[in-house]
Amino acid sequence: MKQINLNKINCWIINLMPFPKDERYSSEVLPFQQECIKNNIFGMGWATKIIDEIADNEEITEENKAKYESMVEIDRPQYKESYKSALKMYQNIADGDLVIMRLKNSHFYLGRVDGKAKYIQRFSVNGANRLSWGCNVKEWFEFENEEELPSDIIGRFSQRYHSTIQRVANNKLKIMIIASYERASKTTEFNIPKPLLNQDNFVTSLNYMELEDLVSQFIYERHYKEGYILLPSS
Repeated sequence: MKQINLNKINCWIINLMPFPKDERYSSEVLPFQQECIKNNIFGMGWATKIIDEIADNEEITEENKAKYESMVEIDRPQYKESYKSALKMYQNIADGDLVIMRLKNSHFYLGRVDGKAKYIQRFSVNGANRLSWGCNVKEWFEFENEEELPSDIIGRFSQRYHSTIQRVANNKLKIMIIASYERASKTTEFNIPKPLLNQDNFVTSLNYMELEDLVSQFIYERHYKEGYILLPSS
């Protein structure tokens, strides 16, 4: 059996939404996200006025993190721990890690981190400095619809609450993200084999449309002699 060392890389789920809660459905969100894709970056919000004492593209250190925390603007007290947690995770992002995120248009983007997190407060779209800390990626790979990614990944994005950044701890999900990246980038660093579909994993391996087709086929084969036919939405 092929052994895969998953400890040499981390995968991160990014929620690129540096907007106040009441602006997250505005028409400004998608253009901002697409501009980040165009510039090969992603980042976290909780922005402040530009801190002159922190140089642009300076990596996170304990010293400049303290400067940032002394000036960060929190509109709701309950968000205080959230931004600290996000900043700590950004500090732990390593060169070569993988990140995946979904934009407002439901397109998914998967990329490999180029360097460590740095201060990108001066990055502006339409005059707004929405990001505080962020990373470059070598190249984004786009997945235009859910059928292009494993259902486990899609399911992870279907949860109701999305934090700013999450490290993928589930090894199965991590393997699927790495495999999706290698297929898109045509690289074979991990060379993860395609999973074999069987009776033990088909429920989590197929998406909801494929499962619907499978159930309809099962019902047809079981009951077609009785005149029952189920037409799936596909």
